[in-house]
Amino acid sequence: MATLDGMQCLRFTTSKMGAEIDVTVPILPPLREAVEPHIFADTFLHQKNCRPFTKESYGNNFADWVKEAGLSGISSHGVRKGLGNILADLGCTQYEIMSIHGHTSPKTSEIYTRGADRMRLAVSGMERLKRLDM
Repeated sequence: MATLDGMQCLRFTTSKMGAEIDVTVPILPPLREAVEPHIFADTFLHQKNCRPFTKESYGNNFADWVKEAGLSGISSHGVRKGLGNILADLGCTQYEIMSIHGHTSPKTSEIYTRGADRMRLAVSGMERLKRLDM
């Protein structure tokens, strides 16, 4: 955990294509309240033995959590992708999404913004047409 401008943040290092990237993301209050009882020694998520997850153990546990919740067809990558889509739909730039996801290239974040931007631009263009006196 870290603090940035008075907000508690999640800090982690991700590896993408051989490069390690440090990511700092503010934790919004609902998430903070949900996870606070489960934070151990500044580890955001941990195994039952209080050790941090490895990439593999996290993936396996996530699959178990999905099954326990009575759900199917959900992966942590799918949740991450869904967040990217939500951020884009809310008007976040590809650089904001890049920062939150820890992407190394803006092209990766453009995947999320491309569709949302096209929709916003189409609406904006049609609004201009409505102003014409036809």
